[in-house]
Formats: sequence, C-alpha cells, structure tokens
Amino acid sequence: PGLSIPSPTPLERTKPSLELTVATARWLFGAGMNPMIIWVLAKNHPARRFYGVLGGQYVRERQIQIGGVSLPEVSYGWLDLGVLADAGKEG
Repeated sequence: PGLSIPSPTPLERTKPSLELTVATARWLFGAGMNPMIIWVLAKNHPARRFYGVLGGQYVRERQIQIGGVSLPEVSYGWLDLGVLADAGKEG
C-alpha cells in the first residue's frame, strides 16, 4: 500500500513565509528599527508577488554572485514596519 500526501494549497505554502516575515517585522519594529528591506532573486516571481502583496515597495536591483554566476536581485522595502508587523493579526 502506498502513502498519499496531499499537496499543500498556495495559502498553506505561503503561511510559514508570512509568519516569518511578520515575526521579523515585529521584532525589528519593537527594537526601534525602521525601515526594512528584503532582497529576492529577480526571477523569483512568486516571492516578488508575495512581498508586493504585503505592501513592500520595489527599491532597486543589483547583481549578486552565486556559484560564480552573476544573478539579478531586487529589493522590496517598508518604510513603516508597524503596518507589516500588524499584517498577521487579522487571521
């Protein structure tokens, strides 16, 4: 007999990322650190959409080296971490 493990829904896949991002924002906000920038590979469109939905604003692009390969990376930022820190309170 085989074991069937259902694939997580998009919301279930996103929840740990949301919890980590909000927890980080809460910690930084509580420590008086504002604003926050997150870097993500430019071709990682799901992550880019995720940070955009959370209110992150595109900041800039840069090149990074991974394994000798140059890759474009983009940043998303929040000027008011209080807004991001409150993002997880509705659910």
